[in-house]
Amino acid sequence: MNTQRALGYVFVAIVSSAATASSLLGCSAEVPGSGEGLVEEEIRSAPPVLDACPRSFEEANGAACKESLSCLYSVECGATPQQTRCECTGGKVVCHDRVGEIPKGEKQLCAPGSSADMTDCPVSRSLADGASCNAAGRICAYRGRVCHTTPGVALLDWCRCSPDGDGGYKYNCGSALCPPEP
Repeated sequence: MNTQRALGYVFVAIVSSAATASSLLGCSAEVPGSGEGLVEEEIRSAPPVLDACPRSFEEANGAACKESLSCLYSVECGATPQQTRCECTGGKVVCHDRVGEIPKGEKQLCAPGSSADMTDCPVSRSLADGASCNAAGRICAYRGRVCHTTPGVALLDWCRCSPDGDGGYKYNCGSALCPPEP
């Protein structure tokens, strides 16, 4: 057997052994058009898991996170800033402003009155509307609808504790109207 042919057999044996070893070890490389290597591609495109608070509320809300993450963000509401709390719940950051849970992609809302007032409000507008109350003038705010003219911005619904005409008080509720198209 000549030397060139013997070296050719050795080369083929080494390449064949390397391919077998890589398949046994679970190594993969994506071959264009083959559809192989998708697991590796999925790992590369997975969103990062937050273990520290991002700079902005928008980056935090709805992101994947590690349990025990808790962040506070401030939103300017006239002369008084209000707080938005974001906490990791079930592996996702869930944010609440004074109006309630903020759906991913929506902005924080400013609620009228003080934080103490909001703790005495019914949990939803539908529960508040027409319900009895005991603090005339209390205003409870609720996240309203999102208009097509203001994508990502929920309108503020409200309920005010007012005299009911029978010597008691009840909540009367209203909704903001969608702004007209420009």
